Amino acid sequence: MFKKCALVSLVVLAVGSSAQAITFPEESSPFFYKSSTAYSSKTFDKIMQAYGLDLDISSGAADDLPMSYAASSDGKPILNNVPTAYTPSQYHDIFTSYGLVLTMQDVEDKLKVGSYAKSTGGEIIFGQKSIAYGGSEWENILSAYSLPMVDEVAVKMTPAEPEGMATATIDGDSDGDGVLDANDDCPNTPANVEVDDRGCWAVQGEVLFDFDKAVIKEEFYPVLDKTKKIFAAEPQLKVIVEGHTDAIGTQAYNQNLSERRAMAVKKYLVEKLGIADYRLKTIGYGEIRPAYSNETSASRAKNRRVEFTPVK
Repeated sequence: MFKKCALVSLVVLAVGSSAQAITFPEESSPFFYKSSTAYSSKTFDKIMQAYGLDLDISSGAADDLPMSYAASSDGKPILNNVPTAYTPSQYHDIFTSYGLVLTMQDVEDKLKVGSYAKSTGGEIIFGQKSIAYGGSEWENILSAYSLPMVDEVAVKMTPAEPEGMATATIDGDSDGDGVLDANDDCPNTPANVEVDDRGCWAVQGEVLFDFDKAVIKEEFYPVLDKTKKIFAAEPQLKVIVEGHTDAIGTQAYNQNLSERRAMAVKKYLVEKLGIADYRLKTIGYGEIRPAYSNETSASRAKNRRVEFTPVK
């Protein structure tokens, strides 16, 4: 996704006193991935904050918060970067820690995701199986929850400028990559960099590497060739070339595979594009840092990726 800005208004919610359900933009939520995805608590917290919700780790509601989601230190939450799929019951405990409430009437009238919760025998019965939901499912689930009060604040994005012109900065998008800070896993990407839907300078998918391969496919060369302009425009830029894999295979094998993928990309940048060797370092993360769910072939392909992380 090329850096761009779209003319959009989002509704951000703040906690008050009278019950009202969460509302979403007319189009799909910009904060959740469309495909079923497990999020880390840091990412999930960013999403909640984007809707004006803060985690009160010291509240009584947080007593039931899953231990793997957050710990408390001096009354402040300590979050993590481990993508985790919780049970619906645990998701509910997380939401209540952010001040949300769910009534039986709203479950009956609004909730369409049967695997999350149902109204049975005069009580709400939550699912007990760990599950990762997609964006439309999360929209429906959260639409059933309520806040004490809603104050609407418009977060406006500036219109996209024609190709070749400078890109305007979006309010709430400090690096101007078209991904809101609340959902940007890679802040401070260089100008004019192509980013994925996480805001990361990533080259990914089946077109880059075949399954179990570390050989760059020729049709992907033009995508890598574009990076030459970025390095030329920023002479001081240095990056870490990060290799990643999907979750198929042993962790040890995937670690080696990710390192070979990172090295393959570095070799291309140095030997084919003439980028100085000292500006590039490589590291492999194997399967331990999935950007997407590993539940489908399409999302696994996205995890077979290489990312560029700028360093000073």
